[in-house]
Amino acid sequence: MCNNVIILFFLLLLTKSGETFRLFSSGAGTYKEARPFFVSSKNLINDYFDGDLTHVFQTINSHTFVFVMYYAHFCGISRRMREPFEKAAAFYLERIPHGNTTLDKFHVKFVAVDCFYHTGQCRKSYKLDYYPHMYLYIKGTRGYQYFGPTITSNLIEFIEKIRMPVIRITNIDEFLDFIVQHESNVLAHFDFSNNLQRQYYSFFVQAALKHIEYGI
Repeated sequence: MCNNVIILFFLLLLTKSGETFRLFSSGAGTYKEARPFFVSSKNLINDYFDGDLTHVFQTINSHTFVFVMYYAHFCGISRRMREPFEKAAAFYLERIPHGNTTLDKFHVKFVAVDCFYHTGQCRKSYKLDYYPHMYLYIKGTRGYQYFGPTITSNLIEFIEKIRMPVIRITNIDEFLDFIVQHESNVLAHFDFSNNLQRQYYSFFVQAALKHIEYGI
């Protein structure tokens, strides 16, 4: 992953490469001009390459699932994650009839923001020590971080597990299929007519989400 030591060194190199990069000067120094990191349409990925967080927060608060990539525009790992991120976004968009995301409250919205752009709100708000940071936000709860490789199938698998952290089993056949498909299993029974049992179920779901996030 790209840490700040490497990034700061590379930034010094960029400021000397006026023939290759579009740069501009200010009283604080010389910087690369903000440019889109993703070439996809906004229907696929909303890219806030100027580091603005206002619309990011609005999206998180208005959608059930939002997958956010906090990147650094010149970070090699961020660049390698770009294509898998786009393919994962396309995968979920294709699952919506006619591309109308309002028809599916479980649609996953993909957002990216440059968290190293010098005047960006993201860089001023978050002191990230490496890039990219990737979080799947569930409306009304916290975000869950993705620590996996730059592979589309891994991104989709992570999203699907977070979307459905608990599998409901209603008969013996489903139970047998479940124990065959998974190496380790945690089974629980809850009586949802009992308020205390519903609270225990909430704890159970949170434990499942933490297991998915950290692989513990």
